[in-house]
Amino acid sequence: FLFGIYFFVFVFLLLKLNFFNSKIISKKTLVVFFIIKISIGVLLNLIYSNYYENRNTSDIFKYFDDSKFIHQSLHKNPIHFLRLLVGYNDESSDLDPYLDSTMNWKSQSNVYSDLTNTSNNTFSNHNTITKFNAIVRIFSFGNISIHVLFMCFLSLIGCLLVFKAYVNFIDASNIRLFTLFVFLFPSLLIWSSAVLKEGLLVFGFGIFIYSLFKISKCIFKLKYF
Repeated sequence: FLFGIYFFVFVFLLLKLNFFNSKIISKKTLVVFFIIKISIGVLLNLIYSNYYENRNTSDIFKYFDDSKFIHQSLHKNPIHFLRLLVGYNDESSDLDPYLDSTMNWKSQSNVYSDLTNTSNNTFSNHNTITKFNAIVRIFSFGNISIHVLFMCFLSLIGCLLVFKAYVNFIDASNIRLFTLFVFLFPSLLIWSSAVLKEGLLVFGFGIFIYSLFKISKCIFKLKYF
């Protein structure tokens, strides 16, 4: 029931918001791309649930399962929830009651960042996808298929912004091929449609690239910065 409600809300946004206007791609085509992404995302959930007998080794489920305990902090102490999301003093002992139940959170913070020489707040940190899941749980009540909906919507936005950024450089005879490449290129389509960090990366890259193109054209609006 919730899945159906959110699906129609996202389709409504796709059809009604000016943000999704494009001279090349109709809004109905975007809805088709959205449905394709959702179908693949749900299918990947089924494949992962049957292929990985141990959920702790499944890239989709291990971060989804961890998010349950991060999300629980919202009900017990909203300040703790915000601290876990933004990373503020998140190694403090008062957060241990939530983190001790997780299987991957701690190993994906200090240990991971030390091994890769990255900050524990960067997108190379898998805690990001756990945080995403913890936020979406507010709306999903733990239904992972609804998480697929949210991820597909965000990654679709990213793809659309990449498309808008580069489309003026594409010859008219190649527009159809370019459209298929951006929205339906197999590896991009599959991994950005699952509850994995790639969907968030595509969303972020879309905003980043599109904004750079706008600024390069001397459109100095605050939103692009």
